[in-house]
Amino acid sequence: MIGGDVTKFAGEAKTKNDVKKMQNDWAKTIKNNLSGFNHQLLPIWELVKYFNPIFAKDIQKAVAKAGEANLKKGGTKYSDRV
Repeated sequence: MIGGDVTKFAGEAKTKNDVKKMQNDWAKTIKNNLSGFNHQLLPIWELVKYFNPIFAKDIQKAVAKAGEANLKKGGTKYSDRV
């Protein structure tokens, strides 16, 4: 089991110590033979276009419109924060 045994969180936690114990019990179930990965994050419309190209364009336009509205309200572009 790569992500650990989530059933360790099934009990009731009444105190912070209970939560810590659950976390520690869960952490002990994680195997140390995990391997890294290299993925590229892309906009959702890049995935959708393989199934429905028209809907992908609609998503892209909606996201752009929402971004413009955010800028008009004084928000910043994501690229300014990276």
